[in-house]
Amino acid sequence: MWRESHGRYRADGEYGSGAYQFIQSTWNAYAKLAGLAEWVGIRPYKAPSTVQDTVFWRAYWKGKGKHHWSPTHALTIGKSVKSCG
Repeated sequence: MWRESHGRYRADGEYGSGAYQFIQSTWNAYAKLAGLAEWVGIRPYKAPSTVQDTVFWRAYWKGKGKHHWSPTHALTIGKSVKSCG
């Protein structure tokens, strides 16, 4: 979180939004998986910190989703990535 937004839940950048700098498509997918369908389509920075944290932990899921925050994964923004799942 510190690397992405310096801990700012209201951070809104060109590529990412919220404390964890989710791109919208990743946010939508994991918000839905986390049972938070009402947040699908909403910019992450507009969500309360508790919602952002819940979506992050669902995306991270026991370390399996940590690639979403890797430097090499950041280079794939806007591209289709077969190994991302």
